Amino acid sequence: MLKVWGDYQLGGALERFTVGAGLNSQSENFRTTGTTRVEQAGYTVWNGRVQYRIDPNWTVALNGNNLFDKKYYATIGAPAWGNFYGEPRNFMVTLQGAF
Repeated sequence: MLKVWGDYQLGGALERFTVGAGLNSQSENFRTTGTTRVEQAGYTVWNGRVQYRIDPNWTVALNGNNLFDKKYYATIGAPAWGNFYGEPRNFMVTLQGAF
């Protein structure tokens, strides 16, 4: 698995904003149970974020996960059990204070 994330603070009139993007990439994975093999091709999930600095102590951010709503298995098990889908596209707002 490869996880990469980057942030960029905007300048000028937008200096209170930070934007970020990242990806989680997984190569092919599989599980063999007896004579049966359950496999999944590699996949990449893209994420993003916009943050606003309210003042020196407070920020608010909107995070988007799995932006392209990729359907994938978070875990691989046997043919009849243990195969769970990863999270669908979702968004979260965070308010953070630092003192």
